[in-house]
Amino acid sequence: EKATELGVSVIQPVWTERSERRQPKEDRWSRVMVAALKQSQQLWLPELRPSRSFKDVVVEGWPPGSIAAVAHCLTLDGPSGSKPHLQNVLKPGVASWVAIGPEGDFSPAEVMSVEEEGGLGV
Repeated sequence: EKATELGVSVIQPVWTERSERRQPKEDRWSRVMVAALKQSQQLWLPELRPSRSFKDVVVEGWPPGSIAAVAHCLTLDGPSGSKPHLQNVLKPGVASWVAIGPEGDFSPAEVMSVEEEGGLGV
């Protein structure tokens, strides 16, 4: 709902290590997106892609020149130890790829996989 209201162009549901494996709810998500589109008076409905594993999405990568970030609550050693705030990473006019995780957060391996591909932990 919030992603639609904010004008996100693509929504990619993912399964993570800590996700509860349930049946995809694409029909329900589509209805919520249409309602949010009307409420926020957005002009375009985001593309809702079929659910995939987070690992596959990270391996596929993000568009060249875009900013990639994974939002997480972990405290890790190394690059993620002191993470920047998302609003300080995103730039107006630059495409962004942002992974917002499951209720149980991303695993350390998932966060590191994004960082190893050039993304930032936020």
